[in-house]
Amino acid sequence: MPTIHLFDDNACRRLYPFHLVKGVEGIRHGAFTQRERWARVEQELADRGETGELYVNSRWIPDADTAADLISSGPRRLEHQGTPLTLGTALSSEETSPIAAPRAPRMLDHANDLFSGLEDQLTRDLDAMRSNWTLHPARVVPPTQLYGPADQVLVAEDAVVRAATLDTSGGAIVIGPGARVEPGSHLEGPLVVHEGAVVRTGAHIRGATVIGPHCKVGGEIANVHFQGWANKAHGGFLGNSVIGRWCNLGAGTVSSNLKNTYGSVRQWSHASGQMEDSGLFKQAVPECEMYSAENADDENFGEHFAAAMEAAMAAAMLDEMFGMEGMND
Repeated sequence: MPTIHLFDDNACRRLYPFHLVKGVEGIRHGAFTQRERWARVEQELADRGETGELYVNSRWIPDADTAADLISSGPRRLEHQGTPLTLGTALSSEETSPIAAPRAPRMLDHANDLFSGLEDQLTRDLDAMRSNWTLHPARVVPPTQLYGPADQVLVAEDAVVRAATLDTSGGAIVIGPGARVEPGSHLEGPLVVHEGAVVRTGAHIRGATVIGPHCKVGGEIANVHFQGWANKAHGGFLGNSVIGRWCNLGAGTVSSNLKNTYGSVRQWSHASGQMEDSGLFKQAVPECEMYSAENADDENFGEHFAAAMEAAMAAAMLDEMFGMEGMND
């Protein structure tokens, strides 16, 4: 059985603060973490009779052809435009000149990618979700109502959907194992509700959105990526955001995702150490804590920065203490 070790390069600082919890490999992009994606590549390499160890850039997003690319490169190091993709078969192996990757890789470049690129990634992940969760098209019966293609509602055997409205005109709705959608909820795809997650009564969720494992969500949510084990269980609006593990947004929490000037949102860059234009017109909570990027240049930024660091460290500690069990109310 081959072993793939994932390494973080300097560019991972652009994924701050999410890479501080379990490294880049622990970041959920689309439906899966980077570690989960590369575990599938490991299995494909094993099925092809490959063995040994390989060191791979953790920001590289593998696809159906990645295993073949790795096999064709052999022990040689791969890079793309100066970015190392692999370090060969072992860190202690004899140095060889890197070769260019056979095609441009897809890379996880910025924390904003976790919500701004969500629709595209969920489309790419659909087949893997079908396989991993044994999904099947839902048989929608009243009082649950469906708007859009029926075959785009995919549910696990033990998922529960009660008296909700489902709109698949914009993309698929996936309800994972043990997930629960309570009465009166309105869901619009593309949307993934992960294993053990709960959509509370009266929630309005618009895609592209991921409700990570064991999260509880309510209120109005639009284009948000919950990494897992987090709560926004009550009313209030949250849009164009990433919510890290073990975060809890209390009742009535509201975020603004649009500046009064309708201008591009500026945000602090951990990589450059200064404010940068995000190029996004809608953005609200790109941190492990409740923090608006459009106000990141205020006089209290240092306190916010330190709080985000503390939140990431606390999330890592909780992961170690409780693992996959979750501690949601």
